[in-house]
Amino acid sequence: MTNSHRTAPKVLLSSRSHIGNLEGLHSVAGAQEVISLIKARKTVTVLDLSHNELGDDGCRELFRYLTSEDGRRYKIGEISLKDNKIGAHGLSEIAHYLVDNSHLRTLRLQNNAFECDKALTLSFVSAVNASHLADLSLATNNSLSDAFVSSFLTHLNTPHLRSLDLSATRITALTTESLVNFLVSARGTYIETLNLSMNDLDFRSVCLIVNTIQRHNFSLLRMEIYANGIAEEGKPGEDREASGTSGNIARTIHDLKRVLLRNDLLTKKTRDSAVALLPYARALLIQTRRCRTPPPGSTDEPIDQPVALPSLPSSKPLQPKSHTVFPFCLLPMELQHYTLKFIAPFLSSAQFTRIFNYACEPSTLPPLLPRLRGPGCIPDPSSLPFGMPRSGGCGGGQCMGPGNSVLCHRIKERDRWLAEVGCDRFEPTDGLPMDINELLRNENGHTTSKSP
Repeated sequence: MTNSHRTAPKVLLSSRSHIGNLEGLHSVAGAQEVISLIKARKTVTVLDLSHNELGDDGCRELFRYLTSEDGRRYKIGEISLKDNKIGAHGLSEIAHYLVDNSHLRTLRLQNNAFECDKALTLSFVSAVNASHLADLSLATNNSLSDAFVSSFLTHLNTPHLRSLDLSATRITALTTESLVNFLVSARGTYIETLNLSMNDLDFRSVCLIVNTIQRHNFSLLRMEIYANGIAEEGKPGEDREASGTSGNIARTIHDLKRVLLRNDLLTKKTRDSAVALLPYARALLIQTRRCRTPPPGSTDEPIDQPVALPSLPSSKPLQPKSHTVFPFCLLPMELQHYTLKFIAPFLSSAQFTRIFNYACEPSTLPPLLPRLRGPGCIPDPSSLPFGMPRSGGCGGGQCMGPGNSVLCHRIKERDRWLAEVGCDRFEPTDGLPMDINELLRNENGHTTSKSP
């Protein structure tokens, strides 16, 4: 007897919220097919429609739905529209979708047919500023050119964007000034990855960009600037020493790699310093606040002088007094802050202030009891002893986050806090070595000295 029941096809749990690997999508009909697939799911986190022919009409149809009340229910975190023949009208609809969108993190728009006038460029960059995009790719859009990129960088002002891909967008030396001004400005300190490969930047432009990063930008961690036609080292008779473009392209690329290594070291040390400082600042400063501010309704006076600890007779246990406090808490606040700064030598004064304000605020204290529900760390099976399963938390300090399979909840919370207090990137301060050689020497065992 044959079994008449058919088993349902196996579908990976991670793919149930992903829509992708679709072929033959064309114009409005293709967009309506995608909309039907979206409506058939409870959640959609990834929408990959690459290598189709949606065009302007299909793009407008799709994003008008996503912008509607029904479409906003889906918290899509990644959208890929590579190679879809989308033009200005489609980009305009995408811009409408980006405004006040706090869920979309990745937007890939490579190899389309964008032709942006000034008004559309300003509309698009304003939408990016109003979104939470972290990764934006406009690569291989040959029709964008200098006018779009210069205007885009001039008006780009978002603290969320971390990666920007402008490779193969036909930018030339005319965009150099806008690039340099962006990298120097506070707006440019949020970008960690920048791709300028396969453009028409000349050797002098590349040197100016590298010199700008070396002197003024300490947050850029990855940059590609290859295939820019920069084999020539300047025009005949040009004074390269005076223009800051001396040397050769190999040396310039070498300098770029070293300055990015410097930025990477400074970023890691800044984050580690902030994490190391918080528990000490929390324990000491919040106690100081309690000592100097009696609770409402209390008749106790604020403690201004240290109280001598009682002697400890051998026959009697120490009896604590209600007014006994740690003497550090009675020091002037300026001296407390000065002392704590030695714990985190790579933080700026503004970063110290933000951490101190956060640490002494009781409302920022974590709950005493663990949450019964909600995201948590997923133990890495390889870190668990055989036959000894662990309950809750990371297995032996290891979870699946470092393996890039699941993002560790603790890592997410730490990164969120670092961004909140502005310690996710290095801020220049006096007394710290900016030279990569000195940083490497300190990394190999020497101690960096700094007077806060």
